[in-house]
Amino acid sequence: MHDMSVRGNPALSPRVTDARPWYRHAFVWLILAILAWSVVAGLTLVYVAYSNADDVVSDTWYRDGRGINRDMAAERMAEALAIRVLVRRDGDAQARLQWQSDTEMMPPESLELALRHPTIAARDVTLAFYHQGQGAYQADQPLPAGRYIATLAPDSGHWRLSRQLMISEEFGLWLDAADGSPP
Repeated sequence: MHDMSVRGNPALSPRVTDARPWYRHAFVWLILAILAWSVVAGLTLVYVAYSNADDVVSDTWYRDGRGINRDMAAERMAEALAIRVLVRRDGDAQARLQWQSDTEMMPPESLELALRHPTIAARDVTLAFYHQGQGAYQADQPLPAGRYIATLAPDSGHWRLSRQLMISEEFGLWLDAADGSPP
């Protein structure tokens, strides 16, 4: 029989233990750093998603979609009346609108210009224009610059002009029922 000595058998030899505490090992801190970075990155993404939530789709999208035929009839009426408007900036104080039509039609007493930003609802603006005489209108607030979906309609709502366009600081905007390009 063999004599099994403790030195010859590694399973029976005393284990070598590291006398350092757990927090002195670099791999522990590497794993904790990865976990902490993941938590911070996840919370940052939650904050960004919550603060920049999309608000492009309206809650009444189905009802709005059903009304598209009525909207198209109003745009066809504006085309039949050959309505054109030029909206200019008058400094920083107010916007001015010049209304033209090829038909013998009295200019409406007031017009509403809704400017909807394509992606940011907080930039949406509605301007109320009041008739000053001879097709000239004036609003109480300035015309903003930038890309907007512009919709102009009278209080009666029997016609409507609508275009997506860029409003420049020096020119303003031109809405034409025919093709949308300025003369």
